[in-house]
Amino acid sequence: MPFARSVRGQVLTLLGGSLLLMLLIALACFQMLNDSARSYQRLLEGPATISLRVASANIGFKTQVQEWKNLLLRSSSNDEAANFWRRFEQEEQGVQGELGDLLNLPQLSGELRSQLQNLQQEHRRIGDAYRQGRQAFLNSGFDASAGDDVVRGIDREFSDQLEQLTVTWRERTQDQVPELERSTRNTVVFGLLVMLASAAVVFVLGQLMLRRQLIEPINRLIGHIDALSQGRLGQPVDARR
Repeated sequence: MPFARSVRGQVLTLLGGSLLLMLLIALACFQMLNDSARSYQRLLEGPATISLRVASANIGFKTQVQEWKNLLLRSSSNDEAANFWRRFEQEEQGVQGELGDLLNLPQLSGELRSQLQNLQQEHRRIGDAYRQGRQAFLNSGFDASAGDDVVRGIDREFSDQLEQLTVTWRERTQDQVPELERSTRNTVVFGLLVMLASAAVVFVLGQLMLRRQLIEPINRLIGHIDALSQGRLGQPVDARR
């Protein structure tokens, strides 16, 4: 009997085909999930990174301003003033570093890059103003008002710009997350449904094959045996499956 027509051959063909189908479905789902993972990675490397770095620069700038206030309010000697100023400059360098790292990101748009460059230049200008205020403070014999008059309110606009930029990119990140979650969830559900449907098809085909290749031939054989037992010897016997 040819292999393709044998019960064993048909069972192996059905099992092999079903396994191949499941493998193809799994590979398709894996590819879709891989696409979702790349989308998450782009989100982390883009809007999320920008939002976090701008927020970090804003926190660093606020700390820098606080060190300036410490310089004015808590310095009563050159040593104390030097200590607070050193901490001020450390925070200043940190803010410049954050803005510089942002400008090195390859995915920046031209508009955002220009905005960050302006912020970096503005921060340098603010630093120059603080240095003038420090000199006025020292020249006045540690008079806080002398230093404060030079830079009063100079930090507000810069900090507000950083805050607004942080909010903008955080909202962009939050807007993209639900869509990515929905896409990933749909991929998983789709894969499960297709696998269940494939399993149902394989089950139905298996039942049909079992009925055609085993149950019906056995029933015919039982019928022939019953006919022979009753003496109906002229009834032809069909040995096909």
